[in-house]
Amino acid sequence: MNNFKQYGLWALAGIGLIAILFFFFISGRDVIYEMSASTASYGAPVTTLSGMADAESMMAFDQSGDYGGNTSVRSGKSVTMGDGTVVDPKIIKTGSLELIVDDVDETSDNIGQIATVNDGYVERQNAYEGTDGTRHASVTIRVPVENFTAAMEGVKGYANVVESESVGADDVTEDYVDVLARLNNAKSQEKRYLAILTRADTVEDILSVERELTVTRELIERYQGQINYLDSQTSLSTITISLSEEPTIEIAGKTFRPGTTVLLAAAAVVALAQGFVNLIIWLVIVGGGIGIPVALIVWLIVKWKRSRK
Repeated sequence: MNNFKQYGLWALAGIGLIAILFFFFISGRDVIYEMSASTASYGAPVTTLSGMADAESMMAFDQSGDYGGNTSVRSGKSVTMGDGTVVDPKIIKTGSLELIVDDVDETSDNIGQIATVNDGYVERQNAYEGTDGTRHASVTIRVPVENFTAAMEGVKGYANVVESESVGADDVTEDYVDVLARLNNAKSQEKRYLAILTRADTVEDILSVERELTVTRELIERYQGQINYLDSQTSLSTITISLSEEPTIEIAGKTFRPGTTVLLAAAAVVALAQGFVNLIIWLVIVGGGIGIPVALIVWLIVKWKRSRK
């Protein structure tokens, strides 16, 4: 009879344990599902557009050529001037890459081809040799804004390692509108001086008007130069690439790349450390959540058995 009671108590404890495990399984599955959904909705930080105030700004930026990355935009909205002229968003888009490659000179040539294919050109290029004999280079290319993403991805395709990557977007629409308004005012002033010049009778009046015309035309040239510069900067994006060769060692005719080995080993260590920390967290939270109720049940059973004796 006592054995029957003992087996019954252990059976009840087992049922309780199974119930607790099932409860934690269902709860944990729901939590994991919610975390995954949240990550899919909000946790894909493809490089967020910090500084964008609203969805309209995002749409305006996307129309100028969307790309993920660390970016900063002030407004990204069209502006209507006093005379009714609508100025589309003027955004200066830039990108920078630091790459480790096999051959700096060859990669520099390939980057030039990428710029040409994307209707751009190489703006600046220089190379030098380091103290360890490895080659380094800096290449700056200009490509149309709509081809920015394709050019960035094409350049990264030649890298062994992408050490850093950044994307910037500066909205200069307000500056553009301000300069354009000054330009229009100066042109209007020029027309008025020309009209006055046709009515000037004395040499003194003519010389005075011509002096004012000279000053006004200098302002027009200055403002027009600023407009041309902003148009150039906003129509063509700038990508600056820093290239470094990975040190190699020739051993028995085989190439050994210690830099890549170090990076892979470091990545493996980080992955193992993350896995270990995750395991500890699960053991503490889930193990504690299961172990404490089970220990309590066993303690109650033992106490009840002792009281019965």
